[in-house]
Order: sequence, then structure tokens, then C-alpha cells
Amino acid sequence: MSDAPASMLGETMSASNVLTWEEKNSAYLALSLRWLELRFRRLLDIQEGRAQPPEARRELNSVTASRAAASRSPTPPALIALARRLNLSTFERDTVLLAAAADLDPRFTSLTRRSSGSASPTPAFALQVLAGGRFSAFAPGAPLRRERLIELLPDPIRPLLSSPMRAGPDIDVLLKGR
Repeated sequence: MSDAPASMLGETMSASNVLTWEEKNSAYLALSLRWLELRFRRLLDIQEGRAQPPEARRELNSVTASRAAASRSPTPPALIALARRLNLSTFERDTVLLAAAADLDPRFTSLTRRSSGSASPTPAFALQVLAGGRFSAFAPGAPLRRERLIELLPDPIRPLLSSPMRAGPDIDVLLKGR
């Protein structure tokens, strides 16, 4: 996965368009992290019995639409290219983002702790905060674990759903397009 951008996009990139792709990828990653932050904040509002402010709902809808538009690009961002290459569901793709979030933006450690009670996301938290989830996405033979996109840190006392989850090796680098 080290040559991620060119090989994952299935095309040869010239020097003149690499920078443009890198800029777009960086913007998509920032947008996706904002989307994830808004999902966390929505969950916190629900947990604390507050109505989600209308402006937060509008921003979440806008960011969601922008992510969807970027996913239709002929030269998609690294996360989208990875999802296409491995035939990941939207939930699986967003779980990769969730698992890598703290590596990409340290604020997500405290956001995760506030939202889930743990510094690391878990499969149960992914199923709670992301849409379209299913338990089978975390099975050893499913793409998330088979391809080492995420790692579940085993704990003999905890069930699988409560196991801390982190991004697999070099996933943060891959998502940055490096």
C-alpha cells in the first residue's frame, strides 16, 4: 500500500497533476474529519438529551453532500480509492476513517472519550456513530481485518464489540496520500 495514490487510482499521475490530487485529497480528508466530528457532536447531543441545533444539522447535511460529490470524482481521494479497490461498504470506509481519526487529528482522542467513554473507538462505538453498520464487518475474514485496515486490540475480559480499535499499519499515511 505504500504506492497508494497512483496504484489505488488505477492511473499514472504526471508531475503536473499530483499536487492537485494531493490538495484535493487533503481537503477531502479535512472535510471527512469535520463530518466525523459533527457525527460525534450529534451523538453527544442525543446522549445529553439536547436537540441538535439547526445550524449543526445543516452543516452535517452540507458536509455529507460534499463528501458524496467527492466520491464520484474520476480521481478520487485516497479513502474513496481504497474503498473502491477493496469493495468496502460506506460503513466499512467510514470505520477506517474512525479508526485513523486520532492519528490524523489528536482532538479525536478526547472527542471519542467524551462520546464513548473510552479513548479508543470500539466496534460498538462505530456501530453507534456510523450509519449502515453491521457486526459482520468486524469478522476476521471481512475486509477491515483481513486487509489490516483496522486492528482490534484483544482483551480477554472484553467481548469483541468492546475491544479498542485502531487503524492498521500505515493507514494514516495512505489516507494522506503519501
